[in-house]
Amino acid sequence: MPDVAIGKAYRSATFLRVEWMWLSLPVTVWVLSLIVWLGTIWKSGKVGAPL
Repeated sequence: MPDVAIGKAYRSATFLRVEWMWLSLPVTVWVLSLIVWLGTIWKSGKVGAPL
């Protein structure tokens, strides 16, 4: 295991690694949903439909 360090620890530390590849799809879907939602509100307002 090349990523393992052996030795003594004098204090604890938190390690956090974000995998951006796994976050890109949910963020993209969320942004596209927001665009569709805002477009629906805009088009509904133009024709006089109740929001």
